[in-house]
Amino acid sequence: EKTDDLSELAAAENLLGGIAYQQGEQAQAMHHTATAMQLRERAGYTWGVASTMGNLAILAGESGDRDRAKRYFLRSLHLRQELGDIEGVAIVNSNLGWLGRIQGTLDEAEEHFRESLKVAEPFKMVYHAANAMLGIGHIRQLKGDVEEAQLMISGSVDRAEQVDAQDLLSEVHRVQADILLDQGRAEEAEESARRAVLLASETGSASLEADAWRVVSECLYRQGCLRRAEEA
Repeated sequence: EKTDDLSELAAAENLLGGIAYQQGEQAQAMHHTATAMQLRERAGYTWGVASTMGNLAILAGESGDRDRAKRYFLRSLHLRQELGDIEGVAIVNSNLGWLGRIQGTLDEAEEHFRESLKVAEPFKMVYHAANAMLGIGHIRQLKGDVEEAQLMISGSVDRAEQVDAQDLLSEVHRVQADILLDQGRAEEAEESARRAVLLASETGSASLEADAWRVVSECLYRQGCLRRAEEA
């Protein structure tokens, strides 16, 4: 602040936002991240604005303000497209797909995931391609198109294993379990869901692990194991 170095000040504010987020201080995280974005706008640092805008979108989405999150994501996407930031375009499209899936706008969500895949695949962005295929697979499963859902999930597994993306693999196996449940194959579904639990536990993601345990519970319930389902 004393040297009026906007770039360094923005970086410090952005880092403070990240620390606050890790500590669960949502309001402070939003305040510092928004300040970082304003400083980067003053400095004319367009890529930094696009990146910080994405962070604000995630914070807004996690606090339940999904309309605001969508506005931030769309602005970030527009800036990244202007800059020719190919990886950024793939990431933000996946984020918009994630948001649409939560909001229940499945057609729009699928369109964003497919756009992310279209960008990621030719440029060998393996992680982003795996993430996009997972998103498409989940939506096709929700729409009842089990055949394409399975095709996309298999493709996601192949790519996630290439880069050892255990967070993605946990989600993939959880969605795979849902697909198997839709097919009435509860025992196989349980096996897939338990694998999702193990992978989520290894990544340290409580959210992913909780999701996976929920599916394990559903699998056990379908098999008539009510006490074990309750424990899960």
